[in-house]
Amino acid sequence: FQNLTFPANQLNNTSFIITVQSFNINLPFLERFYKFFFEYFRSQKWDKTGMLWWNLMDAWPQLSDAAVDYYFDKKLHYYGLKASMQNVCLMMRDHFGGEGHPLVAVNDTLKDVTITYKATDVRSGETLRAGNITIPANSNIDLAIIPTSEDTRFILLEWSGDSEGKNHYLDYNKGKRKLELCEYMEYLEKTALYTEWVEKTKKW
Repeated sequence: FQNLTFPANQLNNTSFIITVQSFNINLPFLERFYKFFFEYFRSQKWDKTGMLWWNLMDAWPQLSDAAVDYYFDKKLHYYGLKASMQNVCLMMRDHFGGEGHPLVAVNDTLKDVTITYKATDVRSGETLRAGNITIPANSNIDLAIIPTSEDTRFILLEWSGDSEGKNHYLDYNKGKRKLELCEYMEYLEKTALYTEWVEKTKKW
């Protein structure tokens, strides 16, 4: 997470500091953390056979990694988890020293699903991979290896057809450029991901 930084003007904003200090997690840290674990397991079904997620909501006002706070306010990683848990989903895994990131199509339904998909580098607009695929019921398919980049990238994953949805992957394993929080928020708004959370942050 060292590749995420905060502009001085935001750190001087009282409401922003209160939000961070109250651990309301309106930041990418836990969103990235939880997405990594869930997508790491889901993308390797059946070698990995599931996770038990127990800390869904705070039982009282506190500092925690729950996805929903005591006041029923959804934290940022709630939306990341919701995206990761779509029955049909595109996701990417960290490369762990390899040459690239596996792009995986996941189908946890009980019927075959045919989709058209696209992976896009949002900053440059480059299409990294696109195609059509039929994913057998209750299985995964490795679609491609997306090469690692020297830059930090926000990759939008989209699909349509028998199932429709969006997900994203934050690639900064080799990135030398740090990602500002405001830039991350701009990507979320530009791609219409986590719309509810983005609109809420505009009131800060």
